[in-house]
Amino acid sequence: MPRRNGKLELRIPTFSWKQIGGDMHPGAHGGLIAEADGDHIELISIQPVRDFVGDSEAKDVGHPFWSKEAWFDLEDLDPDGPNAKEVLSALQSVGMRIERGELVADAGDVIAVGPEDRAIAIADALVQYGRGDEGPAGWAKDVIGDRKIKWWGSKEPEGYEYIADEDDEFRREVLGEEDDGENEGLEENGRMAEYRPPDRSGVSVEQFGVGAQESDYFFEYGSGHSPKLYEVTRGGKLVGLPPSVQHLVKDGHIGKAIEKAAADLGQHAGVVFEIRNGEARQVGNVEGNRHGAKITWMRGVRVPNMRQTKMPFMRGKIDSDLKKRYEFFKSFGGTGHVGHAAETSLLLARAERLAEERGWEASWRDEEEDWNSFLGDFEKIEEIDTVEYCVLKDDHDNVIGSLGGISFAKKTPHGESTNYRRYVEAELALEAAHEKDLL
Repeated sequence: MPRRNGKLELRIPTFSWKQIGGDMHPGAHGGLIAEADGDHIELISIQPVRDFVGDSEAKDVGHPFWSKEAWFDLEDLDPDGPNAKEVLSALQSVGMRIERGELVADAGDVIAVGPEDRAIAIADALVQYGRGDEGPAGWAKDVIGDRKIKWWGSKEPEGYEYIADEDDEFRREVLGEEDDGENEGLEENGRMAEYRPPDRSGVSVEQFGVGAQESDYFFEYGSGHSPKLYEVTRGGKLVGLPPSVQHLVKDGHIGKAIEKAAADLGQHAGVVFEIRNGEARQVGNVEGNRHGAKITWMRGVRVPNMRQTKMPFMRGKIDSDLKKRYEFFKSFGGTGHVGHAAETSLLLARAERLAEERGWEASWRDEEEDWNSFLGDFEKIEEIDTVEYCVLKDDHDNVIGSLGGISFAKKTPHGESTNYRRYVEAELALEAAHEKDLL
């Protein structure tokens, strides 16, 4: 029998192993598989190492896959049960909420119809939020075992072979192993030929067939080269963005570049497209005004493939402790600039651990300044509970970083505010580590 949680009805379905989340190409970009027996749901998150950290770091790891395992019963998924705070925080972290007995997106669209779909959606959100334990790591068979899975892209259940292409590519592109002389497209040194994005200035958006309009944005990543970013003109042509944002583009900060361009133009709204393999797809929306702008990336979008970018920030191996910290920051909404979520998350993870090792400590207190004057147009004063100030000190009690004007809403779940404090403390540690040339 389904359980009604307040106004939300849930039921764990019964099904054999199948893909319920992630990408159409789970071997390259990750996927979530699950099996349910009516009382429990078991999930495995497939985590391609290269998609997380890039080729350089993946070579140190030595194998193509990590995984995470989770197991839930109905009580674990209950938004009114003992796990309620975590369930609600997990839903919020992936852009969902409960409204009138339905799971809806932030825009108000119902995204899970029926008690079984709702249970699966909550389980998915919990895994993305960080619930679960480390699963097997290694090659495709190590992660999948003998399971037969109905993948999104397969007509019939298939085993680990479905994602084993990543095994082959990892051996060839990361470890430098040969593949019987059939390395089509490789340069003489055995590495994959780099892809330099062409200059598409002046190209009509009609060739992509995506209905783009004036002030929409297109970007394209390459392998080992800076990305390209364009705005759509009134005539429907692509044009490069002004010099004021080109330094961000050159460094690969596509999200920041678009947000700055939109704010500089006083733009109200636009659509963001990615060009990949000569085709374009919508990956987000940008909204803003002269006070600032923000991109909302579409749910499930994982761009670009991090193996395509050079990442000099990667130094040292990723052990299990660092991986857990990394996964926390990767799942946290504050690090999500497309193409650099992995970079930021790993740097924050390393900075947090460095601070602990060196005895740096962060403390919080109420903001002493008149915070009503600097909260800005995007915050409603009546919804603010506290405004606080964070100070980071080293092991000799010297102040090495601080940040003020940090607001917490009255309805913010305890777990979410704790996570945000951790994020702020890691940011301060990262800034201090950079100043001391420790990272």
